[in-house]
Amino acid sequence: MKEKARNDSIPISLHGKLPKPFINLGFPKMGTSSLHAFFQCGGYSSYHHRCRRVDPYYTCAKCAQESITEGLSPFAKCPDSDAYTQIDDGFSFPQLSLLDEFVEGYPNATFILTFRSMQKWYDSIRNWPPRIRG
Repeated sequence: MKEKARNDSIPISLHGKLPKPFINLGFPKMGTSSLHAFFQCGGYSSYHHRCRRVDPYYTCAKCAQESITEGLSPFAKCPDSDAYTQIDDGFSFPQLSLLDEFVEGYPNATFILTFRSMQKWYDSIRNWPPRIRG
């Protein structure tokens, strides 16, 4: 049985100790969903893969690229959030290709690098994104 975090697992006294936004620089399938759930459980706003506006398929990768193209900070055109737990869209990896822009645009942000064993990551990534196998 998979354990879930309790709503009271992060004491209020610990909130606000690290500067926002929290930006995950890790690859997909490296615990990004768990990180997203962690922030939500702690009462933080968090985007995971999709930076929703009107279009639910508007990805954080697209939003970051559009912002940079217009000469803005990477999340300038994205909805405001405390945490961005998966920025890539599986094709574009702005957390790598735009790393300098993220650091310059958010010099006081808390950058996170998630990691898991290579075997577990491989087992997870080989079935992602979901697709019909023929």
